[in-house]
Amino acid sequence: MSKLLLLLAATTLAGINTHKQVHAVADTAAFSTPFSTDQLEVVEDINGNNNLGVEDNSPSGAYEEIEEMGNAMESAVKTEPYDNEAVLRVAGDATVTLAAKVLTAASEARMQEGMDAPAVNTVISPLGMHQSLSLAQLGATPDSPSHEELKVVTGVNVPEIDEQSGIGALHSALMTEGSPLLLANSVWSRPEILPTYTEAALTALEAEARQMPEDATEINSWVSSKTNGLITKLLDDDTVKDPLLLSVLLNAVYFKAAWKVQFDPKLTTTGNFTTRGGVVVPDVPYMHMKVGEAKVIVENIPNLGKITAISLPYANDGYRAILLLPDDGLDVHEMVKYVFSPMEGGNFAQPGSPEAKCEPDSTRWCHISAKTAYREWGSTVGLFLPKFKLESGVMDVTAPLKASGMLREATMPNRGGFLRMTDDTAAHIDRTLQKATMEFTEEGTEASAATATLVSTRSLARPRIFRLKFDHPFVVVIEHEPTRSVAFAAIVEDPLQSS
Repeated sequence: MSKLLLLLAATTLAGINTHKQVHAVADTAAFSTPFSTDQLEVVEDINGNNNLGVEDNSPSGAYEEIEEMGNAMESAVKTEPYDNEAVLRVAGDATVTLAAKVLTAASEARMQEGMDAPAVNTVISPLGMHQSLSLAQLGATPDSPSHEELKVVTGVNVPEIDEQSGIGALHSALMTEGSPLLLANSVWSRPEILPTYTEAALTALEAEARQMPEDATEINSWVSSKTNGLITKLLDDDTVKDPLLLSVLLNAVYFKAAWKVQFDPKLTTTGNFTTRGGVVVPDVPYMHMKVGEAKVIVENIPNLGKITAISLPYANDGYRAILLLPDDGLDVHEMVKYVFSPMEGGNFAQPGSPEAKCEPDSTRWCHISAKTAYREWGSTVGLFLPKFKLESGVMDVTAPLKASGMLREATMPNRGGFLRMTDDTAAHIDRTLQKATMEFTEEGTEASAATATLVSTRSLARPRIFRLKFDHPFVVVIEHEPTRSVAFAAIVEDPLQSS
């Protein structure tokens, strides 16, 4: 199963940057990557070009690499029996890969804009993307290029007889009694969608089967109810009324958890926050806490500087926020690219250590996540963390995933790629849209996301819009440690900038 795991090693970090005050204690780091559609607009034209800094055509050899990974996974499946723990591990790692692809694309775009670009925050839910695309996998034609591709994207590459249980494994593992994280799925369909598909979606992911409404009101109402009113609009009427739209594969994620040790509001003070371009933002509220047994690590990025990572547990076992803070002078986006890139030279961890579970070609995130799970700093850490509330616009994440080679076949019409969903051979994934929120307070964290994968009957020439937000760089990743799933991730450049 080792070949399975190397495919999906990339994670989301939950963290908040605290600049000068956090730097006063060299043991504190904030790593948060916000991705918002309100700030950076990226338009992809009909030739597939976009200003994310990448071509819609993947770099030379990228798609071949995806095919090789799929072959490796298929080979592993043929030689090993169904193993639920292994499936969970790889599915969790798949959320890391989704985080890495979207955050890295966002960081590359920000770096191209330069240090003087206005602050932009980004917040995403890799878990939400994973659940929505898992619904698509259930409808993909067995052994078709679309099916093979989606198995790589979700990490669920098991014999067809086990596919429904494999796709539902992560959902079941996270939806435990008393969990601070709630997942909800639904399938909104026109008559062309087969009842056998909606039954499979209900069995695997507890997805409600709904008829496609006349406008977006009912869908947005469902999203609002599942996100505790944090997200009230995901789709517009024109999208739902589009006669070429066959189905909306919808996921909602809601997370609300208290810190294991809460910040004392009486210790919250205001201070300055410095953006990437050196702009000083005054009167930022900083929460303060002295952490006696802090899980803190310091990593050196050769020729660039150091990053500090700290793990903050929630009261609910299994969930924590990991915050990454770059040294002064180190661009947060350089840090993002480094953290989500593969380890050079393989895994040299000591046998038996948590890092030893990382595959030889895993990303540095796997090692950072593992180390912050057990390494104590050895002295008290004075943590200064800004309060913030982020809200993204509606993001189309299809372009960065296509550019990385992850969603190519599944987005091509007239390939017969979704015959378990519909008899229409032109059915394909048109877009995957997401809106997310995240708030950090003295009490804890509240976050939500809604993700819709739109399945249409043929390709439409429409612009792809991306907007991105970042601020004096810090990244936030909310992780379910047992499955290594990244529920949410954010990069914060300006904590006073809510959207």
